[in-house]
Amino acid sequence: MLGGQFSARASAAMRRKPWCLEAGGFVMGASRSRSHAMHPLSFAFFPALAAMLAPPVLAQEDALRAKLGVVWEELAEESFQRQIGKLLSTKPGFAELYSALRAGPCYSKDVPRGWVEGVMRCEDGKERPYLVYVPKDYNPAQSYLLLMHLHGGVSRPQALTHEQLRQTRFYWGKQAEQHGFFHLIPSGQGGAEWWSRVGSHNVLAQIDRLRCSYKIDPNRVFSTGFSDGASGSFYLALTHPTRFAGFVPLNGHVAVARAGGLQVHLQGLVNKPLYVINTDKDSLYPAKSVSPFIAAMKGLGVDIDYTMVEGFGHEPSYLPKERPLIWSWIRKQKRQPHPERILWQGSGDAPARVHWLEVLGVDAGLKGAKFADPNPMMKPSRVRLGVQLDRAFAGPGCRLSLVTDASPAKAAGLKKGDVLLAMNGVEIKSMQTLRALLGRVNFGSTFTLRVARGEKILALKGEFPAVAAKPAFPRNKPFGSIEAKRQGNRVALRSSGISRVALLLSPEVFDFEKPLKLTVNGRDLREVKLQRDPRFLLEQAHRDQDPSMLYAARLELDLRGDK
Repeated sequence: MLGGQFSARASAAMRRKPWCLEAGGFVMGASRSRSHAMHPLSFAFFPALAAMLAPPVLAQEDALRAKLGVVWEELAEESFQRQIGKLLSTKPGFAELYSALRAGPCYSKDVPRGWVEGVMRCEDGKERPYLVYVPKDYNPAQSYLLLMHLHGGVSRPQALTHEQLRQTRFYWGKQAEQHGFFHLIPSGQGGAEWWSRVGSHNVLAQIDRLRCSYKIDPNRVFSTGFSDGASGSFYLALTHPTRFAGFVPLNGHVAVARAGGLQVHLQGLVNKPLYVINTDKDSLYPAKSVSPFIAAMKGLGVDIDYTMVEGFGHEPSYLPKERPLIWSWIRKQKRQPHPERILWQGSGDAPARVHWLEVLGVDAGLKGAKFADPNPMMKPSRVRLGVQLDRAFAGPGCRLSLVTDASPAKAAGLKKGDVLLAMNGVEIKSMQTLRALLGRVNFGSTFTLRVARGEKILALKGEFPAVAAKPAFPRNKPFGSIEAKRQGNRVALRSSGISRVALLLSPEVFDFEKPLKLTVNGRDLREVKLQRDPRFLLEQAHRDQDPSMLYAARLELDLRGDK
């Protein structure tokens, strides 16, 4: 489970509740009222599982679910282990444990509804605002879709305020109110970009806490965003696909994922569906610069619905027409918690878990099956001056809050605090004007600037260096690839450069009364007798915070030989 704590406004009714952790308007802890709604399941294929999921006597269910509240709480590892140790010492039956966990937390009806403001304490110690819409008719007897929207301009120095987050509701706010789904809007900033560890863990932790506090369907969680928010959604699809049912990037670029410092591979997008929109007149990410990557994705078999909208720039004014199509697509998607096929490709520095497959070791010297690793050539779609702008400056012109080292701006003599008044003889009225001007300048060309520095007006000259195309994603580290397929009690692994893996085994797809048969690159490895492990069941449920994705055992495999 990822770190992070909620803190914010909570209703007076919530504050009166004893031993109830209150944070950000979210009820966390074991004081939730009890709901007996079970997930509808039909697993006649496994008689043992059918018995495991049969509804127990309600009094027994209530008592066990109350004890299992620790699984869904955010506890220190030592405290969690101590509490589950006490629980396991009573020797509960595995079937009863599984059934109670599968029912999920006991959710309260007494929770904030409507638009709720809060603050998330991130792993860097900083608190960042968030905004979430809770359906006004929320009822924990049913489960709800969650759509997360990541805002653009995520490298800005300050996180968006609650008021600024409210201004982004025009993307999906009305739809959330109309259709009754949860809508999460986190806040990022420089140092907590969506593709950074801090930024990505922030949003993933928020999703976990929401799912523990409200009856959100873990199989209908989606990420969307515009510009940097779209690029952030691509990053989550590449590195953290397990929690999500699908991704909707709007006017972003998958290549931005490299900015996170991890070695990413397009093969990672095979695991989840995407609905992608770009526009032909976008000065930041024009469709022509994105199309080679879309072609590469389709070549890998990525489930992608791609739309190139003509006549629009880097702005979302096409949404009134496209939004109904996007919503129709979202409603058709549902995550498979135990997919039949998983594919992972990476160097070992990236997150190495996709659903029931964990990669534990990469050894590029181990040869095996062949995997594609498309890496389109690209160069920046537009020149970059190398400055950050003071968004609070009212004008005229654009005031610089930062001048990047080794940039055209630095070479031209620009300094922090300078105000850009004109470029190439054209007056700069706003940030949009500057962006448009930079979009019309070519690499290898010169430029002139009129700048206000204090009481002085300066004339500066500079040059945008020529840039050669190069592979979009750095390949500085050895990497490996693996495909895992399951059918009945057989798992077939196809790999290259992977030394060790672990399989997380769920009784919902594997029959624990029969042996598990394993093959690696077409070679029979061995048969394994499966055993249910109650402690692992609880520990992994605590890590995943997902009652629809429970595992009864973990099997480690050394792919260098049958060890």
